[in-house]
Amino acid sequence: MTYDRSTGEESPIGLILCSSADTEQVELMDLNAANIRVAEYLDHMPDMKLMQTQLHRAVALARERVTKGLLPHASELEGEK
Repeated sequence: MTYDRSTGEESPIGLILCSSADTEQVELMDLNAANIRVAEYLDHMPDMKLMQTQLHRAVALARERVTKGLLPHASELEGEK
């Protein structure tokens, strides 16, 4: 996938959202260094606290859906690799 950059515009960065049992983490990475292509392009940096809040909410909703049987648990997906 290609993307258009204006003169002087820096290379895109990636936003990585990770979650474990009791923590969420938001990190940034240089996409060119990792040879990763852009899926969605934003023209401004998102607020990190907002992203952490949204990640926490998404994880809580996913866990609730797993508990209700609406989503498979990660252990059930291991055979699909």
